[in-house]
This record gives sequence, C-alpha cells and structure tokens, in this order.
Amino acid sequence: MSFDLPCKPDKTVKPVNMAGLQLELAVVGCEADDAVWAVMSTQVPPTADRDELLQGWRQATLKNIRASQVEEVPWTPRKIAVLPGSMSINALGFSATGQPVSARAVWFSHVEGNSMRMVHAVVYQNKKNRQNNKQSADQLIESLKLP
Repeated sequence: MSFDLPCKPDKTVKPVNMAGLQLELAVVGCEADDAVWAVMSTQVPPTADRDELLQGWRQATLKNIRASQVEEVPWTPRKIAVLPGSMSINALGFSATGQPVSARAVWFSHVEGNSMRMVHAVVYQNKKNRQNNKQSADQLIESLKLP
C-alpha cells in the first residue's frame, strides 16, 4: 500500500489484541503542521469477523480522543477495491495533553493473498485549524493506493 504523508514518517510494528485475535499492527506516522498523521494496518485471517474488527477499531480510536462529537462521513474509495463495511468519520475530542483536536479517519479492509488487510488512516489536528485539517486529511485519504 502507498500513501502520501506531509512529513518523514516514523515506522513501527507492535503486537495488539483486536477482537480476541493477537495481531501485528504496522504503524506509519509523523507530526507536521500542528497535526498527527498516521496509517495503520494489520493482516487478519480470512475467517476473522471483519465488521467486529472495524467497529472495535473505530470505538478504540474515539475513546482514545474522548470524542464528544462524531459525524459519519460517506466515503467511497476511488483508487482502491475495498470489502464492504468501510467507515469514515469526522470527530472532535482531546489530545493526550488535553488540547482540543479534530480527527478525520477512515477504516477499511481489502483482500491480500489468502487473508485480509485491515487499514486505518487518521489525521488529528488542533481544533482551531479544523478547516485546514479536513482538506489535508482528505488528501491523505485519497492518496491511499493498493499495489
């Protein structure tokens, strides 16, 4: 998968428990323009409950920022073939330091060989810069491409 970030990213892989599965979560992210940019993905068995994984991931993200307002945003990927159930939101919440932030995020899955790849892309930005964030976040989301 490829995508465009506005800064040189840090990369890591960490073990996570999602929907009762032990998974390796690949995280690529950076900070620029008063925002945090991240794309995360994990490979799951084809028998995994895709809806449970996506909903759980969404809820964990919203809980992490203590979201106070969440708006579901229609999203139809143009450059990637995804499985049903993709989600997109705009949300308002708080950073780990207690600063107001806006979040623009998507979650989706696609077939990868004999398994599925679950993907989450998000931009968190200082709430006062929300309009700039939405455009930039949309650019990141629209830049997502599968090999």
